[in-house]
Amino acid sequence: CMAQLRTVCSCGMPQGPSKSMSVWCLVLLQVQSGAGRSGMWWAHGQFDGGAMQPDMIVFAKGIASGYPMAGVATRQHLFDNLQPGTMGGTYGGNAVACAAAVATIQAIDSEGMLDNASQRGVQLMQGLLSLADKYPITDIRGKGLMVGVEFGSSSSSSSCSLKAEKGIATAVTKAAFKHTLL
Repeated sequence: CMAQLRTVCSCGMPQGPSKSMSVWCLVLLQVQSGAGRSGMWWAHGQFDGGAMQPDMIVFAKGIASGYPMAGVATRQHLFDNLQPGTMGGTYGGNAVACAAAVATIQAIDSEGMLDNASQRGVQLMQGLLSLADKYPITDIRGKGLMVGVEFGSSSSSSSCSLKAEKGIATAVTKAAFKHTLL
C-alpha cells in the first residue's frame, strides 16, 4: 500500500522526483469523520479556517448511509500516470451502493444536514458540559456530531470530586442504547 502511495505521489511530480528529494502527499482519512458528521463535508475543514488542502481524501461509511461504499478523491495530477487496475478495493462502487451514495449526498445537501450537525453539535457540547460537574467527565472534545467524552479521575481544574469506576464507558453506552440515543 505504501509503495502504491509513493508511486502516486512520485507520478504527481512535474518531472518525477529526484533521488535526493523526499516526496510527500497529504492524505486525510475521512472514513468516520467525513460526509458531514463534523458539520462540514470533510472534517479537516473545521481547522485552520479550512486552509488545509489535502492531496488525497479517503472516505467511506457515511457517504452511502451504511451501504458498502468507499472512495478516494485526489488531485488530478496524482492519478494521471496510474495504470488501470492500480486502485481498487473491497468497497468499490456497485450499482446499489452508488445509488445510495448519490441519494445520501443529495439529502445532506437539500435537507441542510451540515447546518443541523453543527447546531446539534453545539447543543450536545452544552449538554455534556453541564453534566461534567456531576459526573467523572475529564474532557469533552469534537466538532459537530463527532464528539468524544473522556471519563476518569477529577483533576484540580474540575469541581467534580467523583472518580470514574471501571466499566463506566460501557454503562454509559448501555444507558444511551436503552434510551434510544444510539
